[in-house]
Amino acid sequence: MEVNVKYCRQEGDFLFDPSMYRQLVGSLNYLTITRPDISYAVQQVSQFMQAPTHLHLSALRRIIRYLQGTISRGLFFPVNSSILLCAYSDADWASCSNTRRSVTVWIRGILGELGFPQIDPTPLHADNTSAIQIAANPVFREHTKHIEVDYIFTKALSRHRHQFLIGKLMLSDHPPSI
Repeated sequence: MEVNVKYCRQEGDFLFDPSMYRQLVGSLNYLTITRPDISYAVQQVSQFMQAPTHLHLSALRRIIRYLQGTISRGLFFPVNSSILLCAYSDADWASCSNTRRSVTVWIRGILGELGFPQIDPTPLHADNTSAIQIAANPVFREHTKHIEVDYIFTKALSRHRHQFLIGKLMLSDHPPSI
C-alpha cells in the first residue's frame, strides 16, 4: 500500500461490475494465511467489497503486482515445531474509523486448523502507555468499555521497513520446485 494514503468508501467512480474485485479480494484473504505481509493491504481493500471504485481496484492491482514479484515467499514451518501465538499492538492500532474488530480468535482458529492449537491465552504486547497501565491495574478496566479494537497490521510501510519486518515474520523465499 502507499504510505500515508487513506482510502474512503466513496472515492472516485464505482466499478460497473464489482464481481472480479470481490473474487480477487476473496482469494487474497485466503492467501493472507501464509502471507501475513499482505494482511494490512488486503484488509484495506476488503472494506470496499460492497461498492468498490477504480481507485480501490488500483490498490488491489498493486497488491497483485507485489505478489507476482515475491511468488516464492511464504511461511514455512519445520516439522514438529511448536507455534505459539503472540500478538503485538501499535499505539494507533484502533485508528480505522470504518471497522473495529478483533482477529485474535480468528488467528487462533487458523493456527489450530494448521495443526498448531493454542492452549494457553495469547499474550498481547503493546507500546501504548495507557494500554499498559489499564492492563496492569484492574480498577481502570471498567472505564475502557468504549475502546474498540482493529486488525493487527495497522499501516502501510515504506519498502525498506516492509522488507525488514518480513524478516521478523520469518517469511522466506524458496526457489520454486522443478
